[in-house]
Amino acid sequence: EREHDEAERLHASVDARVDGWLESGRLSTAGTGAIASDLKKLDRLYAEHIAFEDKVLFPAAAQALGADVLRCIGEEMAARRGRNTDGTQAPDTGGAQHGTRGAQR
Repeated sequence: EREHDEAERLHASVDARVDGWLESGRLSTAGTGAIASDLKKLDRLYAEHIAFEDKVLFPAAAQALGADVLRCIGEEMAARRGRNTDGTQAPDTGGAQHGTRGAQR
């Protein structure tokens, strides 16, 4: 949960700075540095999160849960991200997508 809160904070910070840049047409040196810093933190956060899932969480889930349960979990996760289970873009059903300016995270 802490990781998700930190990611949301960093995304909000980047979004606010980019919105200001788009509105004013200018980005200060400090603004550039802050965006770069936040993006580096997000990159590290996601790399650590993915590594934990790949090395610890998914193997444990594979041992504890059956194939049908894992398939349902995968379908649910894909649907939340607007994806099919094969990774292709799912048809837009009008539901809210989680992302910045329409991009998937």
